[in-house]
Amino acid sequence: MRGWCVFLMSVMISSAVFANDGTYYYISGNSLIPMIETDITVKKEILTMKRLPRTGTERRPELMPGREYNHQVELSIYYEFFNPGERRKIIVGYECHPSSGVNLYMFPSLQKGDPYIHDFQVKMNGRKLKHKVAVVESDYTEKPYFQNGKFLELTKKELEENEDPDAGFSYVYYFDADFKEGLNVIEQTLVCDMTHHHSYAYEFYYKLTPAMRWGNAQIDDFTLNVDMGSEQVFHIDKTFFRKNSDWKIIGTGRMSNLHVGGRHDEDDEGNLLPEEEQGTATRFYIKEGYLQFKKKDFKTDGEFNILSFGYPSSPLNFDYKTDEYLYPDLAKQKLMNDDTYMWLGRKYIQDIDSVSRAILRDLPYARRGYVFPDPVVQKYFESQIWYTPDPAYRINYEALSPNEKRWIYALEGGEIED
Repeated sequence: MRGWCVFLMSVMISSAVFANDGTYYYISGNSLIPMIETDITVKKEILTMKRLPRTGTERRPELMPGREYNHQVELSIYYEFFNPGERRKIIVGYECHPSSGVNLYMFPSLQKGDPYIHDFQVKMNGRKLKHKVAVVESDYTEKPYFQNGKFLELTKKELEENEDPDAGFSYVYYFDADFKEGLNVIEQTLVCDMTHHHSYAYEFYYKLTPAMRWGNAQIDDFTLNVDMGSEQVFHIDKTFFRKNSDWKIIGTGRMSNLHVGGRHDEDDEGNLLPEEEQGTATRFYIKEGYLQFKKKDFKTDGEFNILSFGYPSSPLNFDYKTDEYLYPDLAKQKLMNDDTYMWLGRKYIQDIDSVSRAILRDLPYARRGYVFPDPVVQKYFESQIWYTPDPAYRINYEALSPNEKRWIYALEGGEIED
């Protein structure tokens, strides 16, 4: 199970909680069911997600020295809240439930904060605020962790004795906030680790529905910017939007329907949906630039989930007749001798049919836009959202990266030495 976060606010004089957006990373989870502060509304939110360059080392090495990252995402969130009543001082919190297996043995500095959240900062009405971290019981429905203006924090001994595989505790990053009458601005930034797996490059889950619990049960003016970098292929589930055209590519790229876990081409009455509303997700290829989603009076009962497929569980399983998608950067992965033996070694290369093997072998050239004389190979690459034909490109083996050369050599039956 992955960990999750949710942005919330707790009035200091009571245990009432009202929540806005939250981030989920590594694992999904449930959000709070808060009592709503009905007279405060969300006038505007600008949420920007930016995937960071892979650094190879952890930002906080004191938690787990030498641990390597795969991907991280930086969140920048701008909120405008309208308080129609008198000035009030409240505690603003950002609640997170950590990933499965997180304990003091793995992370000796566990009480300092969630090991998968970094660089948490917040400003309110232009003033930078200090924050603290409370470690509390996860089962807040049975025992509210905020009572009489205080957090009921777990002790180090209680954390050491925790044997719950799903962590059994939550973090609350909290700070004092002075809400004046009228418009109030909160700006929040943090960095989260992204989910990674052998079959996909990265995934990130973000909870949108808590924002619907404010007084107006919506965000009056919502903007979502998604910047995963250049030359990226990923999809976003159609959970909070219906049409591909709800998104705008600021830059160069293209989008298409995608079916994940079954088809979705008809409405509840069995009528065929318009083409751009079909599928369970929208797949994007961003050559350069970023995505933008804008909506007035935004309401949703769905959450945000983005995923970039990595590569097949084994290229030996690749079959061009049934595998509709081929990860464009597969050939950039560094193949070691064990990989070659298990995936692409001469002992097994004959198990891949000749066309599938040719497609895999030619992937580095397809990435550069080569137009293939073989009509079957060319047709397959034309079905890939990332493929852009370049008739002027000519095959140049020497211009390939060392990893791509190893890839081609292995697919031609060569044996790689580390």
